Amino acid sequence: MRTATARKLKPFVNMASLLTVLVTLSLFVAAAFSKGFTEELLLEAAVFLISVKLVIGNYKTHMELAAIRTELAELRVAAGNGRANRSDV
Repeated sequence: MRTATARKLKPFVNMASLLTVLVTLSLFVAAAFSKGFTEELLLEAAVFLISVKLVIGNYKTHMELAAIRTELAELRVAAGNGRANRSDV
C-alpha cells in the first residue's frame, strides 16, 4: 500500500517536501492537543501553511522548469534541422 501511494505522489512531491509537511503536520496536531485553541495554535497553523505553500511553490517551479527544458530541447532540434537544411542548399 505504501509503495503504491508513494508512486502516485512521486511526480508531485519529492521526499524532502513530503517529510517536511508530515513533520510540520504532526507538530501542529501535537500543539493542538497540548495547548488547546489559543493564539499559539494560530502560530502553529501559520507555520504549517507556510510549509505547504513552500511545497506548492517548489512543485510549480519544477513543472515550469520541465516545460522550459522541453521547449529548449524542441528549439535545439529545430536549430539543428535548420543548419542541416542550409548546408544542403
